Amino acid sequence: MTGSLSTSICHLNSLTTLVIVDWKGISGFVPTCIPSSLPKLRILNLIGNSFSGPIPSDIGALSKLRVLNLAGNHLTGAIPSSQTQMQDLRHLSLTNNKLSGNIPANLVNIPAC
Repeated sequence: MTGSLSTSICHLNSLTTLVIVDWKGISGFVPTCIPSSLPKLRILNLIGNSFSGPIPSDIGALSKLRVLNLAGNHLTGAIPSSQTQMQDLRHLSLTNNKLSGNIPANLVNIPAC
């Protein structure tokens, strides 16, 4: 598969798991509609693709999220401070991107699995 992840994904408002792993042909931005349109999402695993641009600024709206893995892409910019609102988050991986800035202080309090 090549191209970008369609914003049509955001019409699946009962989706609890979104896993797209190691499809280097998928590029473009992570759809900004994901945080506001997928309130039941518990796992967002987009490791090893070619996504670029910033992490959606309101990613913290995914309050039920337990796993956020955006490693191995080409994401840029700062880690949004809204990520600190994800109270159920147990696994966070943002490695191997082009992120900059500081790690939000509250992210160090993610409990061990």
